[in-house]
Amino acid sequence: MYVMTGRQSMLTNSSQTFRLFASLSRRKRLMFLSGLASAVTWCSATSIGLAAPISTSHAATHSSAKKVTSTRSSKVASVKKNSNPLQAKGEEDILVGSHRQALNGGGGMMRLETAPHAVQTVTKAYINMRSPTSTALDLVKNLPSLNIMAPDSSGMEGGQIQSRGLTDLDMALMVDGAPAAAAKYMTEDIDSENLEEVSVAPGSAARDLPVMSAAGGVMNSRTHLPSNKFGGMMDFSYGTNNLSREFLRLESGEIGNSGVKSFFSFSNTHARSWMGAGINQRKHIDFGVRKDWDNGSNAHLFLSWNSEDFVIDNYPTEQQFLNYKHNGIGWGRSSDSRNVNYWKNNNDHWNQVFLTAPIHVVLPKKFTFDLQPYFSFGQGGGFEKPSGIEVCSVIPFSLR
Repeated sequence: MYVMTGRQSMLTNSSQTFRLFASLSRRKRLMFLSGLASAVTWCSATSIGLAAPISTSHAATHSSAKKVTSTRSSKVASVKKNSNPLQAKGEEDILVGSHRQALNGGGGMMRLETAPHAVQTVTKAYINMRSPTSTALDLVKNLPSLNIMAPDSSGMEGGQIQSRGLTDLDMALMVDGAPAAAAKYMTEDIDSENLEEVSVAPGSAARDLPVMSAAGGVMNSRTHLPSNKFGGMMDFSYGTNNLSREFLRLESGEIGNSGVKSFFSFSNTHARSWMGAGINQRKHIDFGVRKDWDNGSNAHLFLSWNSEDFVIDNYPTEQQFLNYKHNGIGWGRSSDSRNVNYWKNNNDHWNQVFLTAPIHVVLPKKFTFDLQPYFSFGQGGGFEKPSGIEVCSVIPFSLR
């Protein structure tokens, strides 16, 4: 009788297991080893968590066995207790919130508006992207309900506005809340670099505006705010029709500790007439001073001087337009001094001084006092435009 010992049985089982493992494919071997490794890891983790000191002495008493059993059971209970999810002891409130910061969009053409009426505004970000020869009319020509017509590319002759079937003569054209001239002469009031923003309200206007007619809406240009630090900027522009333009602005920064700051700018523009003979020239100066107080009150002064000579456009007849269309013969002014259409005989010379000084005073009991002095003086003329003087000086105020 052959009796197999425990050691021989273990060896026999091991050899059979090895043959069985060798007969498996490579993929099944990897799967088997992976499962075996996971089982070993789980067994070792369980033994660590549930292990308890076991006496190796054969002479251990019955009480010692009870102590080991109680210790092991207590540890198992502790593990089970800790594996449960945390539970709230009382009522809990969970608040989930978010905050979105509203920003201006469209590259400065879509400012976030909070006014209780229809208004569109172009900001400094958009103005800086445009050509320095742009006027306030050029900056708002893409806004809804507006149709802008400009007679030249140099920005010296202004233009015209049509809004909802009305012209700029039916609109309130403002600079810092003070009435400016017609759209054709708005370029004489301020350089585009000194514009902070231009807003258009195509609907009804406020009753306290110092204008006679605003059925076509309101267009308000806000001038540059002086910088808190000393500095400046300059730019140069060159283009078709022999256009050249130079601009320089100096910032004083805060003068001492007074809170007063100012700026001064000068620009010079030269261009040839786009049709026919003639030369257009423009010199312009802007000056601004501002003072702010801690309670929100402020005083601002803006002063501009403009001197320009530009050729008055010659409007064609039907035959002149057809000659230009088919033969390329223009209808502009002539360079022959003996011709009645000589360009120097049709030159417009104009000097313009514009001043506005808005004052905002914050009073107790939520009252504010606004004073809006302004002054406008113009002198000049030409062959087709009679010479003369235009003066306007008004000091309106309001209490809110």
